[in-house]
Amino acid sequence: MNTAGSRRSRSISKLSFVHVRLKRDLTHLLCAALIALGYCAAPGPGWSAQGGKAEALRIRLERGRSSATVFGVLRGDAQREYVLQARRGQSLTIQLTATPPRSLRLTARGSDGAELPLRAETRVRWSATLPEDGDYELAVARVGPARGSSRYRVTVTLH
Repeated sequence: MNTAGSRRSRSISKLSFVHVRLKRDLTHLLCAALIALGYCAAPGPGWSAQGGKAEALRIRLERGRSSATVFGVLRGDAQREYVLQARRGQSLTIQLTATPPRSLRLTARGSDGAELPLRAETRVRWSATLPEDGDYELAVARVGPARGSSRYRVTVTLH
């Protein structure tokens, strides 16, 4: 009987080990899925445990197209940065649609970090003639109450 009890104890011990390992693997799988969906931060470039700035997402215009659209949701006092490559003399037009209306602010900066003067065409559409070749950063930030969220669509057009 001592042998049977010993075997049973080893079987239970193996099951406990398998359960812990399975639970750990499922946790890793869930976290990977959430990272892929953008619901949590992944360690790496642009990630900081101290609330540092996230890496900007690059907007790429498809070959033969003059515009691209990005969508997102910002919660709390969050901000999202995008980067767009453009040439000197191009006309940049940005359209920002937000729900709820007027809950977001848009800023544009050149590769030198200086704010790009945008001309307001309407409440949701701005334009500028670009002064140099390079990357331009667009930032969309919530200006509403700390609680809540804002959905947005940004369309960028280059001519």
